Amino acid sequence: VDGMAVDPRLQALLDLTTSQVALLLSAKRILTRQSHEEQAVAAPLNIERMIKEYESFRRGSSSSQVDAKLLKRAAISLMDTGLLVPSVDDAGGGPLQFSVSKCYRNLDDNSLSRLPLLIPLEIDRELGIALEENLLECSTALKDWGKTSN
Repeated sequence: VDGMAVDPRLQALLDLTTSQVALLLSAKRILTRQSHEEQAVAAPLNIERMIKEYESFRRGSSSSQVDAKLLKRAAISLMDTGLLVPSVDDAGGGPLQFSVSKCYRNLDDNSLSRLPLLIPLEIDRELGIALEENLLECSTALKDWGKTSN
């Protein structure tokens, strides 16, 4: 990417912290698994599920404990930048249309952890590209984990 014009969304992905990358990869794994399951209604993606998913990676590594508060702050930062968006079931707008409002800022910790979220389609696609092209700033183990869904 050196010396080349970079798409702003891709640049946003390249500038992520390790905890932000971990959350997005956790979300990607959850959503990939859900797309292969035959459930009429899937459980919504939320911070609580992403943290639990990331804990599955940490259990398999020699790294220290997961810092849930740090990951929640990382999730808020991802929402602030639009890489992760709150979803709402808006009458007339179709199921789970995303909302770019900052409503999540006023939520208590428990409600924030369970707030339904989406990864915009273009972000999901670019995250996959950044992962495959080894552009994300995180450990090789985290990248390898992010490429799998089980």
